[in-house]
Amino acid sequence: MCSLTRSTWWDATRTWCCNPAWQGYRRSLLEELLYADHQLLDGWDKQAGIYPVTDWPYFARHRARMIQRHGDPANPSMAIAPSVLQAIRERGPLSSIDLDHAGTVDWFWGPTRLARATLEILHGMGEVTIHHRVGTRRFFELTEKLLPADLLTVPDRT
Repeated sequence: MCSLTRSTWWDATRTWCCNPAWQGYRRSLLEELLYADHQLLDGWDKQAGIYPVTDWPYFARHRARMIQRHGDPANPSMAIAPSVLQAIRERGPLSSIDLDHAGTVDWFWGPTRLARATLEILHGMGEVTIHHRVGTRRFFELTEKLLPADLLTVPDRT
């Protein structure tokens, strides 16, 4: 099942878009693999890709690029990142609306809430991972709690 996910994505209306190999799939099974078993990752590709957890090492360069691009402590998102990570540590999976960080920042498509941009940056850096969704709202958890420890240290395989 997981080997088929390399060509799977979802759209904002939660309609699962799949290649023909997925005929007859059950949405509940896919959500179980994503959010209960954590064998699949709700990925970075336009916030809509699905990847096998075993592909984590292949994204090392993407994570490094996100750190290089957004990791400056002077970046408003990075200024609040420690408190966002602490909130997740203390309270468990959180969505951007669960965080009390006012303000907006310029983001890829236009101004967005600071808390949302921070979670997206931390997600791109690999610090947090999508734990589950409620509709289109993403709830983030510390990556170290969702992925096997030995996988987190595997170097880029490419």
